[in-house]
Amino acid sequence: MPLSGEIVESDSKKERECSSGPVPQKREQGRVCSYCCAHEADELSAFLLLIESDNHYRVDEVMKRSASEVTEKVTFVADNYVERGPFIRKYLKFGPGVGSAYAVIHQAQEQGTYLSHLPRIYAVYLLKDELVVVMEYLRGETLQDAVLRCGPSFQLAQETFPQVCEAVRELHEYFNPPLIHRDLKPANIVLSNGRVFLIDFGIARVYRSGSASDTSHLGTRAYAPPEQYGFGQTDTRSDVYALGMVLYYCLTGRTAEVADRESAFAHPLVPEEYRSIIERACAFDPHNRYGSVEDLQRAFALATDKYVRDFDNIPEEAESKAGRFRPDCRCGKNVVPGRSALFSLAQRIPIPLGLAWNALLCITWLFVVAASAGNCFWPSPGIPESGYPLWFRMVEYFVFLTPASACVAYELSDRRLLWRKYPALRRLPIYTELPIVGIAVPFLLAVVMTLLSGIAGV
Repeated sequence: MPLSGEIVESDSKKERECSSGPVPQKREQGRVCSYCCAHEADELSAFLLLIESDNHYRVDEVMKRSASEVTEKVTFVADNYVERGPFIRKYLKFGPGVGSAYAVIHQAQEQGTYLSHLPRIYAVYLLKDELVVVMEYLRGETLQDAVLRCGPSFQLAQETFPQVCEAVRELHEYFNPPLIHRDLKPANIVLSNGRVFLIDFGIARVYRSGSASDTSHLGTRAYAPPEQYGFGQTDTRSDVYALGMVLYYCLTGRTAEVADRESAFAHPLVPEEYRSIIERACAFDPHNRYGSVEDLQRAFALATDKYVRDFDNIPEEAESKAGRFRPDCRCGKNVVPGRSALFSLAQRIPIPLGLAWNALLCITWLFVVAASAGNCFWPSPGIPESGYPLWFRMVEYFVFLTPASACVAYELSDRRLLWRKYPALRRLPIYTELPIVGIAVPFLLAVVMTLLSGIAGV
């Protein structure tokens, strides 16, 4: 069946013989090789069937579009209009090694291998010059969104990171030779119903013993090891490198930069037990890293046991160092609908554009303050408030309206730079943030008005 998911190449002797020679040699005195005609008809029928099946998918959302890949959320609509889905459909620009891991994973799943941390792949097939992959749609949020929503903490790392290691071990240990993901990062780790899944295997490759280097040098630069860019062949230790970077992100909420590497990943939010693990996992030379993901996972478990004992002995210091971990931040559980998607979208907005948006919000809020001051102290005769006493108008405008508008502006603002400087602010729940803003604004206004009154009096 053409939609079985395997990329099939016929290897029958008769087909190789018929297809090896030039076409004119197969036609003698007006006669045509009957096998070639039948084979060409089968290929055409299969190709038309693929096109027909591909056209049955309705595109609900384009989730990613680039020069080499298009990712869509789709629903399969049968001829009788019965709908199934949603599914994820990927169009990958076919090239050496691109997307080959999808076919390997699909074949293993078709043979009955249970891969608890990988999405179900339903079909893998070639369509013209593109590789098409139809796979399971995972409901949840990425690790990147979870850290942004909940804030970084060692409790989040303690719950999530071992499962991420288990997921990568499935690629390394369930396949022989092992599959190397090569693009492990928080955006490619999905938390769904208490479980961790890996996604995006577009550049994953099978390890080839004896190969000097990879065919292509790809990946996300901050999480890709040096050998992935031409210094050698990637192997299981390459994913160990990326996992070290993922652990740093879980603890700090930011991607490690060159300065972080130069400081041996020292950071106020990174306990010493974990810092040494990250430093070894992200060593420049693969021989200096952990030999396998299992070794990294074991070292993390030992460090966690030690740190948890210290946490119990010194709860205030440990909690201050690691940050609070809210009960609603459990591996994709209780995700506020749409909120993580908004956070993910906000991350893609350039910082200068976010600052311009903040300036617009400030101008709008100052306009509200100016209008409130005018209506409070110099009310127009036509408005109802003109008949109220001054104290009532001050309470109405400066205790209610102005703080409320400040809270709205604060929630709509781009606070990424503020969160980088003060990570604890990101962990504040909304019911704590808004009262602080609502109380601080009237106080600051009172101070400013007092200063202005004093200057006017002088």
